[in-house]
Amino acid sequence: MVKIKLCGLQTVADIHKANVVQPDFIGLVFAPSRRQVDLATAQQLMRDLAPTITPVGVFVEASLATVMAAVQAGRLQLVQYYGELPKGLIPALHEQHVQLIQVVQTETDVDSATDYVMFDASRGRGQAPSQFQAHQLTQPEILSGGITITNVQAAVASVKPAVVDVSSGVETDGQKDLTKMQALTNLVHQL
Repeated sequence: MVKIKLCGLQTVADIHKANVVQPDFIGLVFAPSRRQVDLATAQQLMRDLAPTITPVGVFVEASLATVMAAVQAGRLQLVQYYGELPKGLIPALHEQHVQLIQVVQTETDVDSATDYVMFDASRGRGQAPSQFQAHQLTQPEILSGGITITNVQAAVASVKPAVVDVSSGVETDGQKDLTKMQALTNLVHQL
């Protein structure tokens, strides 16, 4: 079964929707963006999150200290990192039993010690690539970038990812939409 991550949750209402929908993972964005949450908000959201859903912290070119402060403050079990990895990040995360999702542009950028790999040429802007393609990796791949209910089946068939990551594809007017969240989660879990 392919797993799904619903990313960019910001409010208690978003968390309650996720608890109903039951994705495998949810993403909390610590990087500057319209979906950014601060550490105090993230802690509250993680407290309200069902224990069956794994929280992921999303960081862009953050320092080792910033990432580890968020890990130690909550129940993050994965860190999704855009940019050049800070020295010592992977061992520090693994020491805390936290896994790393390394977001890369090409296969040559992948660190062999990373736990998951995500290719996202749009840098989190939700733009789908011109075509979804499979990669030769030893780590599980997370498929991201412009995923919606209309293209997810073809994308999964092409890439065969372990996880599908969706943010804007489950929104209406910039807000998480329970109906879209449920429909996409149900569909991905059937693939």
